[in-house]
Amino acid sequence: MVSIWPVLKYGEIFLTTYNYIPKITKLLNFTENLLLKCIKKENMINNENYEHYLDSWLNGIVDEIRFWDTFFSTKGSICKVTEEEWKEVISYERQFTLEDDLELLNTKFLDVGSGPYSSCGSLTKKTNLELYAVDPLASVYKKLKEQHDIKTSIVPETAMVENLSAWFQENTFDITHMSNSLDHSFDPMLGIWQMLWVTKIGGKVILRHHQNEAENENYIGFHQWNLSVEDGRFIIWRGNKRIDVEKEINQYSEIVAIEKDKEAGNKVVIKKIHSSPFYFNENFSILLEKFLEKICDYNLNIYFKNKNTKKQKNHLLKNLFKKFLIK
Repeated sequence: MVSIWPVLKYGEIFLTTYNYIPKITKLLNFTENLLLKCIKKENMINNENYEHYLDSWLNGIVDEIRFWDTFFSTKGSICKVTEEEWKEVISYERQFTLEDDLELLNTKFLDVGSGPYSSCGSLTKKTNLELYAVDPLASVYKKLKEQHDIKTSIVPETAMVENLSAWFQENTFDITHMSNSLDHSFDPMLGIWQMLWVTKIGGKVILRHHQNEAENENYIGFHQWNLSVEDGRFIIWRGNKRIDVEKEINQYSEIVAIEKDKEAGNKVVIKKIHSSPFYFNENFSILLEKFLEKICDYNLNIYFKNKNTKKQKNHLLKNLFKKFLIK
């Protein structure tokens, strides 16, 4: 996508037409069809907090890898998964779980933050289902599944909820879904705006999450935000920061259903009724910087680990050689 961050501030951008721009040569066509209206809007989080959430998320990747590796190696026993449930987990295809939300003959469905496989499933006779799944750790999950010889029909691609517009065009999906993953994001309200952006007018954003997971997990690793249903309102909060989602989106979308369930988790359904504003990630430069730092640190650790291993091998060989000469 052509960068517009140096030009624009965090605000509303209304577009007559907007397409994902893979090449800079398309910039002229892009700007000819672009109508911009920037409105000053208070950020949900400041740069310092964003860096903190991002650091916590990046440091939590190892724990996420460890969990799924253990989950696969123990056939789900760490989560008390039964033998029958495990067969469903590793099945190539599974039954679609949101049948009641299907209303069209043809449905284009996006599962955001899907994990190693989409828990939504893909088999249904109610609609012609075209399902896409994305997750920031898609490449990690792919390698883990290969290691444990698990094959699924839906293979997630790499994408983040805060930057969905970099991968998908406006008004692409009939249903955009997220389950137990929006609370993992750095900026969940931006994530909702991005999901609305890629959802068609008349389409739905479906969110399923357990109540106040960040509080339950002591804000460790991926768990940085609380999603809660309070007196029939959908609230995103952390500390003193509280967002009433319906008040944020009510000019463009409406919450048409809220189901509160302590065991299964809360379900919130948002219907897009007008073209939504495009909120971009103004912290993209911080995001890129932190990712590059993490990549460099990772490779540096590998380098020193290999270097130290080589030194140890050389030291052992020298000692063995000396003992051989003494004998």
